[in-house]
Amino acid sequence: MDPDVTLAELTARLARAGAALAVHTLAGGLAGLPPAREQIGDATYAAKLERFELEVDWQRDATYIARLTRLERAWTVFRGKRMVIKEAIAAPGSQADVRPGTVDSSSGHLVVQAGSGRIELMSLQMEGRATLGATEWLRGARIIP
Repeated sequence: MDPDVTLAELTARLARAGAALAVHTLAGGLAGLPPAREQIGDATYAAKLERFELEVDWQRDATYIARLTRLERAWTVFRGKRMVIKEAIAAPGSQADVRPGTVDSSSGHLVVQAGSGRIELMSLQMEGRATLGATEWLRGARIIP
């Protein structure tokens, strides 16, 4: 699986695969299938993620944060407003003397220092606004380098 796949993309892929499997199974008929086996061990439960669990902790490493953003609900606060990070990737390089959470837009890209590594934000959504690409968002954000 591609390490940058988002929740929406994975859902679409699994839906297509499940539909193909259902057609294959029904076309072959249900006769001759092996009997169902009971689950071994206890059932597992995945607890619902709470909003606070999706808040980006910039002290974490860049890979962890990039994975969290693939849920398309990870968020942080910028200038007192909630910002949902829709897409981000771990960016090359790191600056040891820069505090985690520091924004760098000097290259024309929206890059944030993490505890270990850096994150390039690709698309985001400010509270009450539409989703924007990071480059488009930067034009109106007036980030001072």
